[in-house]
Amino acid sequence: MAAVVIVIGLLAYFVFLPGFLAPGDDPTASPSPGAPTPGVADGLGNGDPEPGSDENESTVIVPSPQVEVIEAFLESDISHVSNHRMDLYPQAGSFSMGDSVFFRGFVAHDRDHNSTITYNIAGRGFTRLTGTLGRTGNYGGTMTITGDGTLIAGFEISATSAPYEIDVDIPPGTEQVFIRLQGRWLGLADATFLSGTSAQPLTHPRALPGEAYLQSDIVRTSSHRMDLYPQAGSFRMGDTVFFRGFVSHDRDHNSTITYNIAGRGYTRLTGTFGRTGSYGGTMTITGDGTLIAGFEIGATSAPYEIDVDIPQGTEQVIIRLQGRWLGLADAAFSSGAAVRPFTHQRAFPGEAYLQSDIIHASSHRMSGYPHDGSFKMGDTVFFRGFVAQDHNASITYDVAGRGFTRLTGTFGRQAGNGGTISITGDGVLLAEFEISDIAQPFEIDVDIPPGTEQVIIALQGRWLGLGDAIFR
Repeated sequence: MAAVVIVIGLLAYFVFLPGFLAPGDDPTASPSPGAPTPGVADGLGNGDPEPGSDENESTVIVPSPQVEVIEAFLESDISHVSNHRMDLYPQAGSFSMGDSVFFRGFVAHDRDHNSTITYNIAGRGFTRLTGTLGRTGNYGGTMTITGDGTLIAGFEISATSAPYEIDVDIPPGTEQVFIRLQGRWLGLADATFLSGTSAQPLTHPRALPGEAYLQSDIVRTSSHRMDLYPQAGSFRMGDTVFFRGFVSHDRDHNSTITYNIAGRGYTRLTGTFGRTGSYGGTMTITGDGTLIAGFEIGATSAPYEIDVDIPQGTEQVIIRLQGRWLGLADAAFSSGAAVRPFTHQRAFPGEAYLQSDIIHASSHRMSGYPHDGSFKMGDTVFFRGFVAQDHNASITYDVAGRGFTRLTGTFGRQAGNGGTISITGDGVLLAEFEISDIAQPFEIDVDIPPGTEQVIIALQGRWLGLGDAIFR
């Protein structure tokens, strides 16, 4: 009887129990992943709260950070080299600029305030560069971006400025991008190369006009110590930062740069002439050996703009900076005529100013101008003429067939010595002048006998000069 009862009980268990279970329930299975556990709140309002807990209390689950997809963030395969002390991120961790923390980019902290990084982007199709420029310390400075040696953009940030975004168009086909940070503790964060065009205007860089800004294909040579920009970064004259131009800082105060413009059709040169230090000086511009313009700046003068007419057909232009720390910024060759008058240069009249085709010979040590730049006698700067460097120097002119009957100029001394100047025509003395070691320069006006073929001017005395000498 007992056995029968057991059998009936087992049959009842297996027959009626499925009716009380939901389809798929297994009383012996473990809870599935993510299913609420009895007595444990899941943060979504499911499950029973633990004994003694607040039913309104929940555990906040922070979503996983989303990884931003970018086309090329300073990837190692396009990074060529960085010089000086440059921290690269994320390799060096993170850095702060303003109130933001950045995990990608680079920071320059070199003591010479000049650090660079180069990217090879040939064949990448990148036409845009974005990022955030700022400072990680209490210093200001500039950032210059060049593409294949040509300035793309220049930015400035002060010692108290907040970081700001940049958005720069990269010319199609650019192979190498060069970024220079000029200033300690400057940084470029989240720098990204992209395709497409800039989405915002360049509100921070200076405007960079000009048909031909000192292009590398027209630059022939520069002498002495001459810093060229944007290759060297940026420079300041007065209250303005410039990203294009050149600065002379040679100790002999005489530096030149030569441009071959043959066949270019350029008839105008514009720019800003000034000083980067506490020295004054002059700038002389010659075309094919002939003086085009001369400018002077004092040791305390502000920079000023120049606008020079270049004679049509000029093949070679030489710009000479005579003075330490002088600069010519945003210099641009273009077509058209000058639109601003020469308010700062001396007038250069005359029918024949010591032209090379009438100069026969000069003896001893004789500096000729504008070839050698400029010279000062008294309070006046001269861009044309000559100065004797020893006690007996002469210069001879062949004027046969020229029809010249007059010679004018300014006779003076460059240093504290006196002396004389004598003028002869075909061996006959025409005039003689004397100056003491304290006298001021004075003008001369000499009659040249008709038919004269050769004129010799002799300076007897060191550092004597004849400025703006003109045959008429």
